[in-house]
Amino acid sequence: MNRALALSCALVGLSLLASPLFSQARDATCYVLVKEGASSEGNQLYLQKMGLDPELLSRVAPTRFTFSGKDFNMEASGNFSYEAQTPVLVARSGSVALYSVALKFAAGSFPAALKTVAVSFGLSDIVKGGEAIQPAAKAMQLAAAKAGMKTGMAWIEEMEMPSRGEFRARVSLSK
Repeated sequence: MNRALALSCALVGLSLLASPLFSQARDATCYVLVKEGASSEGNQLYLQKMGLDPELLSRVAPTRFTFSGKDFNMEASGNFSYEAQTPVLVARSGSVALYSVALKFAAGSFPAALKTVAVSFGLSDIVKGGEAIQPAAKAMQLAAAKAGMKTGMAWIEEMEMPSRGEFRARVSLSK
């Protein structure tokens, strides 16, 4: 599985939540995995730049995806603004920590969804052998596979963790 998430993200300022360029501000919770190292500063930087930004992007911009063999590749871009609360540690699996982050975000409009697919998976499905796949990426991968789509766009409508270590998500898909 390709663990890299290519992002080209045009941030339009973190204080634009009330801008008429964006739809109304919405609340969401993102779940972020961080492979922790010895430096707490490094862990926080990783959480923000390699964890939260890609997870947030899955909520605020349609993410292009393709299956190439067994690899699931994603790329997204979008104009959005957000305000994040302090991350809360939810669980650990070895050196990988799972955080939940409450957000308020504003984003542009989305294309019409062809389908919305419900998926569920466990923390053990995304953390294996010290490697991790971010929860939103796994949800989009499962939804695309379940819908039989090899290419298209996906975004998270809703994601929750109703019990420790279990995720449920609704993912919208489009061509």
